[in-house]
Amino acid sequence: METRRVTALAVCFGVAVGVQIAGCGASAQERRYDGMLLDVRGAEQRGEQGDGRELFAGATTLDRAALVEAVLARNPDVESARQAWRAALAEYPQAGSLDDPMLSYGIAPLSLSGDMRVGQRVELSQKIPWPGKRRLAGEVALAEAEAAKGELEEVRLELALMASNLYDDLYVAARSIEINEQHQELLQQFKKAAEAQYVAGRASQQDPLQAEVELAHLEHDRILLEAERGGIVAQLNGLLQRDPSAPLPPPPAEEPGRRARPEMAVR
Repeated sequence: METRRVTALAVCFGVAVGVQIAGCGASAQERRYDGMLLDVRGAEQRGEQGDGRELFAGATTLDRAALVEAVLARNPDVESARQAWRAALAEYPQAGSLDDPMLSYGIAPLSLSGDMRVGQRVELSQKIPWPGKRRLAGEVALAEAEAAKGELEEVRLELALMASNLYDDLYVAARSIEINEQHQELLQQFKKAAEAQYVAGRASQQDPLQAEVELAHLEHDRILLEAERGGIVAQLNGLLQRDPSAPLPPPPAEEPGRRARPEMAVR
């Protein structure tokens, strides 16, 4: 009985010492952990994503900010990096905790025979780490979680830059197609005028033929531009996790931020 009392006191003393050691310098770590825990919960993607058909529904033009936001919300690379950050953050409570207590039971074999009292021993033990070891382990876990958070931000930045660059490419392709159509209209008018002049005998046959050749070149360029625009749309749909052939609203006729200032427009 006396042995059990002494052992129990030793365990209580050890646990008290361990708690005291754990309290030293842990408050700052707890604040960092709580802050990151709130961040990772705030970064969770909520709601069903579906096939993305509802994206940009009713929009007459494609907005750059809305496109980037949709890419960051739907791309699986972002969710994968967020889950890696969450997993790294979950290591902190385990890194700073005490080992599980050990309970052992023993019996003296020779005391089972005869009229002697059965010799038994119950022991509860707890490993107490060296002072500061748990704090350093928690610091390492938090550093790894912060590194995982940085990787998430890097993934988001890369995707946002990729979507923004593709938006610029789509804008250039759309404007190039419009210019090509305008050139074709002008050449059609020039061809009709040249044909009228040829019929009236005031011009040679070379002029309408040259216009026809130029129209063929413009039509060839239009086909290439349409294919380029289709490829850009497919890449954007890939970032959005949509069908590659899913339609996107056209970019605005004039890119916001590149419009002339009022005083320049007056001139």
